[in-house]
Amino acid sequence: PTIINLGILLAFQTGIRVGELAALKHTDVQGNILHVNKTEVRYRGADNRYVFEVRESAKTDAGNREVILGSDALQTIKAIKKLNPFGEYMFMKDGSRIKEKAFSVKITKICRYVGIEERSMHKARKTYATKLINASVK
Repeated sequence: PTIINLGILLAFQTGIRVGELAALKHTDVQGNILHVNKTEVRYRGADNRYVFEVRESAKTDAGNREVILGSDALQTIKAIKKLNPFGEYMFMKDGSRIKEKAFSVKITKICRYVGIEERSMHKARKTYATKLINASVK
């Protein structure tokens, strides 16, 4: 599996937003807890070109949270660490942080490849929430 594929899998396993996924650092994982406290933002700079940066706060106040990691998510994180053992961010390629757009493009390509209706990364978040509801998690 590629590191981007593993990121998509982790999103389904944790329900985190794609911007949060792109901003994850290895240090955000402590034991079986994922600390979600930053996100990628995109804006136009002075030269009218897009600027991508990591903000040290989540999208909303409620977005600063801890996610309990199940054994599947821990295995996924272990595989990610194996592919990128020394990077500052969990998802890096050729020394650069992988931006949220790469995950979004990849999930679209995967949907096309398997012949299903295209879905966004936000669907991973909704799928996670539905799984929690169905399991009566409160």
